Amino acid sequence: MTFQAILAAAEEKVQAASDALLAADPLKLEQCSGLLRDAAAALAQLAQRQGAQAMDAASVQRIQALGTRLALVRDQLARVAALADRQAATVLPPVEPSTYGSPKGSAARIYRAAG
Repeated sequence: MTFQAILAAAEEKVQAASDALLAADPLKLEQCSGLLRDAAAALAQLAQRQGAQAMDAASVQRIQALGTRLALVRDQLARVAALADRQAATVLPPVEPSTYGSPKGSAARIYRAAG
């Protein structure tokens, strides 16, 4: 695969991940995240093999733009994760750690009803 093809694939994956975030589709986002990680790794390996001197100015600009878009998607993902944590906390409040004993036991044995 050529450098331009791998770069185009990485750009497509960033766009797909952004679209999945906007659509609030967690399954598609999970799938896109894995593909994006693979595309970014392939792009980094190819860029390392070719070296920065072998890239033309247009490719360097595309890589910089891709980095900017990737940072935006990462920030959006962090915001969505924080929102999901807050929503989950309203439905299922966090359990406070117990000071004494195991957190599984709700009360001392002498206070439990018999039978």
